[in-house]
Amino acid sequence: MFKILIRSDSREQMLEAAAGETLLAVLQRAGVSVSAPCGGQGRCGKCRVRLLHDGGSCEVLACQCVVENDCALEVEALAGGVILAGDGSAPAAAKAGRGGLGAARDLGTTTVALELFDLQSGESRGTAVDWNALAPYGADVISRAQYCMEHPDGTELLCGILRRQTETMLKKLGTKPEALRELFVAGNTVMQHLYAGLDPSPIARAPFTAPTLFTDGSPETGLTYAPCVAGYVGGDITAGLLASGLFDRDGTHLFLDIGTNGEMALGGRDGFLCCAVASGPAFEGAGIACGMPGLAGAISRVRWDGDVPAFEVIGGGGPKGLCGSGLIDLLAVLCQKRLITGGGLLLGPEDAPERIYIHFCNPWTEHLRHEKRRLTHPRQLMQYRSFLREGGEIWFKTDDDTLFDDSLIYFDLCGFEPVVLGRDLHGDGFSPNYVSEHEEKYMAQGVKIKYGVFRMKPEAPDFDP
Repeated sequence: MFKILIRSDSREQMLEAAAGETLLAVLQRAGVSVSAPCGGQGRCGKCRVRLLHDGGSCEVLACQCVVENDCALEVEALAGGVILAGDGSAPAAAKAGRGGLGAARDLGTTTVALELFDLQSGESRGTAVDWNALAPYGADVISRAQYCMEHPDGTELLCGILRRQTETMLKKLGTKPEALRELFVAGNTVMQHLYAGLDPSPIARAPFTAPTLFTDGSPETGLTYAPCVAGYVGGDITAGLLASGLFDRDGTHLFLDIGTNGEMALGGRDGFLCCAVASGPAFEGAGIACGMPGLAGAISRVRWDGDVPAFEVIGGGGPKGLCGSGLIDLLAVLCQKRLITGGGLLLGPEDAPERIYIHFCNPWTEHLRHEKRRLTHPRQLMQYRSFLREGGEIWFKTDDDTLFDDSLIYFDLCGFEPVVLGRDLHGDGFSPNYVSEHEEKYMAQGVKIKYGVFRMKPEAPDFDP
């Protein structure tokens, strides 16, 4: 066994580590808060720690650095943030014969909450909120399920961490865990499995089926789980529909759960349609190399100021990364300055194309008439505007009169002015011109080729295709 000295947030602790164990595993075991959004897969690059040695120090990825001797580490404390906890609606009326204390536990992927109740009166006795203690095992539920796949004791370990966090939150409210008579737990399906000590791995691999939807009750006395709908529509959604009363209303209503995992339910008394999406990249910068939550040090606003970009940092000081709002602002600026294509390719000023050629592109057939498939449709032209160099041109030719006439309208709508225009390319002697096989075929048939050169105007049109 080797000795590992850890310095974090002005504190020091000495740990023991086995040869071959990663530094991340050591930190996880010690309960040290370290950012590991990818769950230790080596993809995100955010579990950096400083390895101290006689000659100085160096940064390493904790998940990739293996213990081979005694060492000392500096771990930067995770930036603090504010968890908003608003007042919810009043709980349901207390039932006769109930007494003592009960609690409702909200298991969010990133944040968690616990509210304590008097079961006799139904009155709230206080609320505690915290960051999810499983953050060092991945920022999303897939990473945590992956941890359980790769570690035989993973489910038991993560279950223990969650339950100890419940005890800590109860103690913050001045209550001993043993004083609790009832506990109601609601969260996404993976989080409820982990709290129940059930392996969530099947939810993370095809066919993505949950081992249980928690509809048969819990074997643990006093512990109740919200019933889930599917692998990615969990008990937090059913609990929300119940608490909001939408399940019993006429008409069509939309319920939104906006978090690391985003869900929505559309419907009413006659039933709901549900879907889910990973919202982490938008809100916490998950999956983005320099992304981070909206905490101190995050760039939250980006704008173009004269000839240079300008930005705002939460809390002031130097930037540490980009949060969701900063990413959206940055994309808007890049699109505005034509530094990024519609597909996300970053362009330097020298990379922006000066000219686009569109030749014989009508997708219509006798049985299929989809004008939106045209390469000159406004949806496409507005995409071209996003990456063409200022004053760039589109060279267009076609044998189809209808397509040509419609395209003249499209170009005008999207801020392209004709520089050259004609209905008989070869008769007019236009040059330069590359003759394709299609063009040779039409020439042999005596079909006149319509053509035009369209230059992009500087001002973007106020037009939504």
